Amino acid sequence: MARACRVYRLQVNPVANVEKPRLAVPGAIDVFSPEEVHVLVRAAALEQDAAILLTAAFTGLRQGELVALRWRDVDFAGSYIRVTASYTNGELSTPKSGKVRSVPMAPEVTEALARLGQRERFVRPNGLVFLGQVGGLSTRRRSSAATALRCAQPACDRCAFTISATFGTR
Repeated sequence: MARACRVYRLQVNPVANVEKPRLAVPGAIDVFSPEEVHVLVRAAALEQDAAILLTAAFTGLRQGELVALRWRDVDFAGSYIRVTASYTNGELSTPKSGKVRSVPMAPEVTEALARLGQRERFVRPNGLVFLGQVGGLSTRRRSSAATALRCAQPACDRCAFTISATFGTR
């Protein structure tokens, strides 16, 4: 605010006497064990939902990155996923870091995505891996990724939102 006062030549800083709130010290991230991930996967209603959960847990991709993932970005031979885009706030954009990155695929992820790639439609290289209700990105319902994460919550005591944090901590 001091900068705003200088730039806009304010006579008085309107928030000078406001006390800063104390921020809670961040604790440890409560992540899922591999066994808990498999409980969530078994609780998934659809094969695609199970694949989303496995991919989130064992690659660390964010929800928007999962939604934007295309078959051309899945390298089965090299066993990695190239993260090139994210679907956030109703728009396709770059990943949060602003950079393309590659993440390794665990064998379970490779197998789940290979099975998903056997579906009859929507598997061309430019096609989305995880489809919305009508075969593309869905702006009405963020994606089946969001639905899978919400529906999986009863299968485990912790919030399903932390599933992608599992990858980086194991």
